[in-house]
Amino acid sequence: MASSHKPTLVLVQGSFQLPEVYYKLSDALRASGYRVEQPGLPSLTDQDKPDFASKSLTDDALAIRSKVTQLVEEGQTVVMVMHSYGGLVGTEAVTKDLSFEQRESQGLAGGVLHLFYFAAFILTKGQSVLSTFGESPNNLVKPNGRFALDNTADILYHDLPATEA
Repeated sequence: MASSHKPTLVLVQGSFQLPEVYYKLSDALRASGYRVEQPGLPSLTDQDKPDFASKSLTDDALAIRSKVTQLVEEGQTVVMVMHSYGGLVGTEAVTKDLSFEQRESQGLAGGVLHLFYFAAFILTKGQSVLSTFGESPNNLVKPNGRFALDNTADILYHDLPATEA
């Protein structure tokens, strides 16, 4: 990286949670001088909207791509920080034209410098999470057709005190 400025971090959430669940991480990163962006994913937010059930990975990727494009066009160097399902979203959202290397070769500032996957899904073309990991006794399909996770706090946050889960 040509500059000594810290990159902007785009934090992409996992499924069954909202961006706010990462507040300790994002607060610590901001306290260390990083700009942190946490765009919400349409398939996980605004559950009261009539079209919520139709939102998918495509909508999530478009939302992330929109935010990343805005940052890159501002000349920001971006690091994608992707957790769980966020790995699929970020991978789909960030194409070569947004890469730091590609933009630098065109004399443009900004771009995505790194993709950081933490406990995230990385699937090959044609794979799905379900085909890769299979069914779970905790899977639940709601009347609106959306997949849900039963006992979310127990499954995702079993290692935290109940007050934090």
